[in-house]
Amino acid sequence: MLLLVTGRGRVAVRLRPGNGEELVADADFSDCVELQPELKRLKLGKNNWDTDTDEFDEVVTEIASQKHAYEVVAQPVVEVSPVIPLVYGN
Repeated sequence: MLLLVTGRGRVAVRLRPGNGEELVADADFSDCVELQPELKRLKLGKNNWDTDTDEFDEVVTEIASQKHAYEVVAQPVVEVSPVIPLVYGN
């Protein structure tokens, strides 16, 4: 989700819940994706030795509801300024 706030973009990331195929296959991505919401970071494992860590304005976990994601990310700025949240994902 991308929000423009007073001329600056805010970027939030949410790890989506597993889809039907992933749940049936009992897929586990914890070895390649690690959310660190308290630090507002997402760590992606490239292989067994190399990782990329990115920082965001907000990090929302996969167990958070849509309502919680809205309340944390969009509601604070939508209520005080004319913004358009841009959401991208699958």
